[in-house]
Amino acid sequence: MTADADRPRVALVTGGGRGIGRAVAQTLAADGVHVAIAGRGREALDDAVARIRSAGGTATAHGCDVAHEGDVQQLFADVLATHGRLDILVNNAAIEGPTTPLETIATSDWDHVIAVNVRGAFLATRHAAAHMTARGSGHIVFLSALGGGLRAYPLRLPYAVSKAAVLALMRTTATELRPRGVHVNAVTPGPVEGERLDRVFARRAKQLDTTPAVVAQQLADRAPAGGFPDEAAVARLVALLCTPAFDYVVGQSLNVTGGIELA
Repeated sequence: MTADADRPRVALVTGGGRGIGRAVAQTLAADGVHVAIAGRGREALDDAVARIRSAGGTATAHGCDVAHEGDVQQLFADVLATHGRLDILVNNAAIEGPTTPLETIATSDWDHVIAVNVRGAFLATRHAAAHMTARGSGHIVFLSALGGGLRAYPLRLPYAVSKAAVLALMRTTATELRPRGVHVNAVTPGPVEGERLDRVFARRAKQLDTTPAVVAQQLADRAPAGGFPDEAAVARLVALLCTPAFDYVVGQSLNVTGGIELA
């Protein structure tokens, strides 16, 4: 066994200070992985790190806006300088964008969503791939979404397009990188219990002149599972994709939706 193999694996989770990203970071840390958590909100990052450390894991916080190439370059330089390796990249950073009809979408909102959700994932993947292919190993997991990634998502066009683009980015990089030892896949959540979903329901209800409870119930009625997964359920699948059990799963998008897309 090499000295490198004796060292804990290192994961970088973008947008890891809140929500699904935080749950992914906690799950990986519980598996003995050192987690570098990147994001824009320092308070949220510090809180996520504190949660992991209080549970016996190891983590570090890294301020970064993934839409800015200089930030991403510095992020990878810091992680590699500190740990000497990167085994896992989870491309989770994303913003919700506007909830509004096509004709009222501001160009600035469109550009911002695409910059964070697509450009950010591209930049992080490009940096990770350079290191991982040199080592001949690594795992990259993208977070897409049912809305846009798999289904039309009325009133959320910039977000929908960004999540479809993430899947295209995933499939192409999986094809390029798997022969060089890097495993690339995606997880595609549907509605996920949490504060973010509450905001989504509230904004959609306002556009449809109804209530958040009605919007939530309409979606829940379409789920054979009878409701929505929580953040931990999504995180567990992300962590599993970074294990040898999934080595022959290549360029796939695995759904965590409660079966909504089937109804």
